[in-house]
Amino acid sequence: MNKLTEFFFSPCNHFAFISVLLFELNYFDMKKIIFLLACLIAISGFTQTLGTQITAIDGLASNQIGKVFKDHNGNLWIGTQYGLTKKTGTQYVTYTTTDGLPVNTISYITEDNAGNLYIGTTHGAAKFNGVNFTTYDSVANEKIMCILVDHNQNIWFGTNNHGI
Repeated sequence: MNKLTEFFFSPCNHFAFISVLLFELNYFDMKKIIFLLACLIAISGFTQTLGTQITAIDGLASNQIGKVFKDHNGNLWIGTQYGLTKKTGTQYVTYTTTDGLPVNTISYITEDNAGNLYIGTTHGAAKFNGVNFTTYDSVANEKIMCILVDHNQNIWFGTNNHGI
């Protein structure tokens, strides 16, 4: 074996080589490495806590999810391609156009201070007061990308083609 081969295949030299590499990193590189390691640890812990998978077999309207929202009561609202599903504990209720949605493909969900839900779809928006849906004619046939309820309770719709 020549000297170069001995260096790379010796366990002691691997440790020395790694030590030299770490020593050559400056303070900011070490901060980046520590930050990345912390992020990886946090992400791995976060994904392990999720652990539950919900599908159409469990009660979702569809496995194609557009938006997920948790309301002030802890209910999970899942916007799918085939309607809006409310998950409360182990119970599932799905709302569709027959209940008052403009269309079944949900693109956005948010809530105001009174607990009303605002649902954006690929063709308009609706407000859900827990019992009835009210559609918004001003954004009918618009793909709703986002909805904001401001501090004065004004409703702002972000659309795909026509701004706010």
